[in-house]
Amino acid sequence: MSCAGRRFEYDHQLQGNQGFRESARRPFRVIAAVRHHHEDYDGGGYPDGLASPGQVTPCSFCS
Repeated sequence: MSCAGRRFEYDHQLQGNQGFRESARRPFRVIAAVRHHHEDYDGGGYPDGLASPGQVTPCSFCS
């Protein structure tokens, strides 16, 4: 993916998460799962580059 395309995906994901979080009261785990559904086990995902090798997280079920 090009740098501009990756930036668009990153920004789009953060904006969507912000709208989701503000639209209604939701449990923290649901908000976290939505925010991090593009994360990879090796830390290569986005928006935060989280790594969780060998661990199943709520975000794992969304990605």
